[in-house]
Amino acid sequence: MPKNNVKHKKYKLNNKDLNLVPLLIFYFFFLLFLVSDSYYLLHAKALGFPLSFIPIFIIILTLTQTALSYIIGKSIDRFNPQVILSCAFLAGILATIFLKVNLYFAFVFLGIFTVSSLNALRAYISKNADHKASVFGLLYGGSAIFSATGIFLIGFIWGNYGFNMIFLISLIGLMSVFALYNLLYLLGGFAT
Repeated sequence: MPKNNVKHKKYKLNNKDLNLVPLLIFYFFFLLFLVSDSYYLLHAKALGFPLSFIPIFIIILTLTQTALSYIIGKSIDRFNPQVILSCAFLAGILATIFLKVNLYFAFVFLGIFTVSSLNALRAYISKNADHKASVFGLLYGGSAIFSATGIFLIGFIWGNYGFNMIFLISLIGLMSVFALYNLLYLLGGFAT
């Protein structure tokens, strides 16, 4: 059998790729404070919704994402991914607020957050990264780590201090990340 003489290029993330990390870090910390959809469902059950009705909330969540995916994609092309990510953060904050006001709207805004943040991040990486697959790996790895950590912390706090404490901590954390993200964006702190 002939020996494969293909030389493999050795590479590492370059400065252009690393310039994308600050925006990703904001997204990771937003995920850390965001109440996950699993807890939305537990909250629905705690509010007295029958178990047979709870799948309707998942339908609302996915239907929102499906209905808005193309529109959000066009908005990213028209404006830029950083602006749409800011809007996604706002939708995440509104989803959290609606956990206390109207659970239907909470799922709608969570769907808006999910589809707009993922579309914006994918567009941002595709536009700006040299090593796209590696940066996508950072995105998905960081998302998994920060989401899992947030889920663990939210479960611990909810179990020991109740839902109101989760609501307060989540809202303060999300609003802080949102404010700092927008400040850095206005100061030109992200790759364009």
